[in-house]
Amino acid sequence: MSAQRLVIEVTGEGREITLPENGQLVIGSDSQRADLALDDQGIAAVHCTIGRIRGGGWALKDLGSDYGSIVNGRPVTTVRLMHGDVIVLGSQHLRVSDPSLPQEPEGPAQTTAPTPLPVSEPAAAAPAPTPNKQTQTGKAAAVGLPNLPGYRLERMIGRGGMGQVWLATQVSLDRRVAIKLLSAGLEADGGFVERFQAEARAAAALGHPNVVTVHDVSEADGHHFLTMEYMGGGCLETRLAELGPVPWHEALTIMRDAARGLEYAESRGIVHRDIKPANLMRTEAGIIKIADLGLAGSVEQEESPEGRKIFGTPHFIAPEVVRGNRADARSDLYSLGATAFRILSGHTPFEGESSKEILRQVLNDEPDDLRELDEHIPAGVSQLITRLLAKDPNDRPPSASILLREIERLLGDQGQTARSADESSAPRKIPVWLAAVAVGVIALGIKSLIGGDADPDESDPPEVAAGPEGPEPGEPGPGIPETGDSPPTLESDSPENGDQNEQLVELAAENALLKLRERSLPDSARIEELRSIAKTYLGTDAARRASADADQLEARLAAELEASQEVDRRRQTLLDAMQVAVQSGSTSPTKDGASPSPGRELRALATVPGQDEWAEDATFLAARAALQYDVLERATSWAEERWQTALNHEQAGDFEQLNRSLSSIVPLTDLPTLTETTAQRVRDKARELSALAAMARDKRNEIGSLESQFQEQRAQADRRALAQGLGMGSGTHGLVRNLDLATLAVRITDVHERLATAPSRGRLAPIKVRVDGALRALRLLASSWEQGLWKRHSILDPSGGRGTLQAAGADPSGLRLLVEGTSTLTLWSAWSDNPRSFENLFTGRLNRQWTGAELEDISSAMLLVSISQTLGHLEGVLGNQDPFARAVSKSDLESVEASFATALEWAQRAIQAGADDLLKGQIAREAEAARAVMSSLEAGTAGRWAEAVASLEYAISEHGDSLLVLLLSDGTEPDAAIRVPAPSQPDSSAEPDRESD
Repeated sequence: MSAQRLVIEVTGEGREITLPENGQLVIGSDSQRADLALDDQGIAAVHCTIGRIRGGGWALKDLGSDYGSIVNGRPVTTVRLMHGDVIVLGSQHLRVSDPSLPQEPEGPAQTTAPTPLPVSEPAAAAPAPTPNKQTQTGKAAAVGLPNLPGYRLERMIGRGGMGQVWLATQVSLDRRVAIKLLSAGLEADGGFVERFQAEARAAAALGHPNVVTVHDVSEADGHHFLTMEYMGGGCLETRLAELGPVPWHEALTIMRDAARGLEYAESRGIVHRDIKPANLMRTEAGIIKIADLGLAGSVEQEESPEGRKIFGTPHFIAPEVVRGNRADARSDLYSLGATAFRILSGHTPFEGESSKEILRQVLNDEPDDLRELDEHIPAGVSQLITRLLAKDPNDRPPSASILLREIERLLGDQGQTARSADESSAPRKIPVWLAAVAVGVIALGIKSLIGGDADPDESDPPEVAAGPEGPEPGEPGPGIPETGDSPPTLESDSPENGDQNEQLVELAAENALLKLRERSLPDSARIEELRSIAKTYLGTDAARRASADADQLEARLAAELEASQEVDRRRQTLLDAMQVAVQSGSTSPTKDGASPSPGRELRALATVPGQDEWAEDATFLAARAALQYDVLERATSWAEERWQTALNHEQAGDFEQLNRSLSSIVPLTDLPTLTETTAQRVRDKARELSALAAMARDKRNEIGSLESQFQEQRAQADRRALAQGLGMGSGTHGLVRNLDLATLAVRITDVHERLATAPSRGRLAPIKVRVDGALRALRLLASSWEQGLWKRHSILDPSGGRGTLQAAGADPSGLRLLVEGTSTLTLWSAWSDNPRSFENLFTGRLNRQWTGAELEDISSAMLLVSISQTLGHLEGVLGNQDPFARAVSKSDLESVEASFATALEWAQRAIQAGADDLLKGQIAREAEAARAVMSSLEAGTAGRWAEAVASLEYAISEHGDSLLVLLLSDGTEPDAAIRVPAPSQPDSSAEPDRESD
């Protein structure tokens, strides 16, 4: 055993801890004081300790916890730990094992499919439906069975909060299963279906004898369903409806099975939240299993008296859940108590005409005494159920494990009462094994006295009675040497032979004690062997010496353990003081972002007196290093989170918050100097924290340049987006030229949504307003025609002639004109180069006055026509042709200016009618941009290049947000957005620097 290595595994979590070779392993719920922290119900802050004992091995000592430490099902104070032991602390199970030995599986291996057992669907409320109603439901549902491949559905066996439950046969395994089909309403809720599938898969991973097994979750033919173990015994609610209340002893057995299932749920961190008779199912053998574990929270909600939605069934829901508090394991214990109340009495603890009335009673009233409803119920059973129904969760048993112990005690007390009368009158019997040992010893002694040379064939072996407490025939008893010979039988019962027998027994005892002293055994094993000799050879001198030796050895081990515990106590006292010092020096991070203070905490820890005394104590040094590491680890984790937050702020362009996040990390470099005697992992963690703080400091110093780069990158991205959406290569100018304002409005809206910066969106917003207004103006003409509001139908010829045409109709795409007696659709693009004819469409057109809003829309339309006319004069540039093939003349410039002037006139009329004057300023800017661009091209045509460049720069710098300039841009830098190409073969007589005609 000295070379033995034991580990402790926390069942259900996968954590394994190797028991220490030196010092102790402290177990408790306080993570600051315990080496193994278990935060569960019924576990004290410092619950128990495990330490090495002299001679090898480990022992567990309970530290005075309220609910004790249980090893292999028995409460203990101090006990030696062995391979295979199971420790229960509160609701946690710990398994002790030796990794060098073969490990036993934790549960029964399932090499074959389990025997199909039943599941009946729980009822939705406390009163169970009668068997007749269930039968009728099943027959009605059998008319159209759902088609689920791989399953043969037989009949519907119930309904629940989620839908229907069917009895079926899984064809591939030929086993009966229960299938839960979601209702059509829930199947239509995609979010619920996803949660249902996820919870069902998690539930399928659960496995316990008192939990209904979920086999599969699937979807077929539009139906979502899960398959589970079929429970032929039905639910307790059905049992209650058929047979009435159950006897109290059977109720305790039911509660025991349910508590075992809840104990397993606690080990997996699951709260059922809907324990009730309808969710406790019976196998055909009478075993109780919990249904819907992991699924109950998805079924349905009730409304509390205050109007909140809560999960659960009113008759069985815990008061804290009604109040809106979070359910925990004690909430399930309340529901189990309410379930026990119902199956014992046939009533629920609280009854009313509505759910709200019942929930009000749950909060405010006390249930009836069960013994008043049934006088045969023992007081202990009634008191236990009263505790389970306590309003305050702290007044209930803290865990299912503790409840299970109390139930088993009640069951055991009743069994003991039943057996006491029989056992009091039964005569005491001599153990069979003691008689067998005596016969064997006597026979062996006689053989030694007669020389041991008797022929085995001439003597018969002794007849030794074998029993459950004694050795099998032919096996030596404890302390008796093995021999291959068959000893002779004793022939007489003379006094001489009696004396010889006593001598022989004493001789065998001395021999066993001598051989034990020659063996090298751990102290614990030696004590066991000494006790065995004392018991086997009771009454001999050797037995008395063996017993005395065992007492002395146990006393020495106890003294050593007490001394070890005193050392551990003094060490722990110092470590507790150091922990308090760390806490006093800490500044916990707050919601306002205050930084932790690792430097102050480490300095406070170092000032605690008395540490030098433990400078050679490895356990103390390791614990101190753990405290130091924890300080640095918490600070590092906090700094890493803040660093990630800072990077997110940088990515989002929030440089003010970036500076705050980085500034909170920088002070963490203020750490005390760590010496070479400091644990290496502590020094490594300190370097990691310092490096992170240095990174934060460096990035904080670069915030200015980072912000400039960010803004420039976003501005460049916006320029590219504007050029791609509206510029020369986008085809947007064609939409303007064709007056396809509907498509143009969609295009501008799309570009506006893709812009990243507010300034860029601000540049495009006024343009979007004008395009939308122009589109409304054209649609207004069409709708006015449909309404018969046109008072004159003659219009100016849009082709530029001076004649007039008659309108025969109007729609959103254009007008129908009578040309040589034929009605012909003329699109709005026909007016793109003729502002005068376009204005005529609105002048005195209706038999009423234009409103201020309509005048504003008409002026917006006039603005778009003016921009279209300007683009028409620039076709050479936009078509990538020689820009000087068609010279821009002063008359072109004058016609464009006249067009914008007309738009301004309509804007002025709109202002007089109540519109704002923003439109007027926008038209003026577009007109100025058009004048500058056309002047630049006119100057370039004449060879006045300085004037051409100056005009172009003016258009870009002063009117870069105009629609005209955006249509001519290419997305490059602003000073190169519009280029006026020089002629490929300039006239040698031209004066390139001439700035005037």
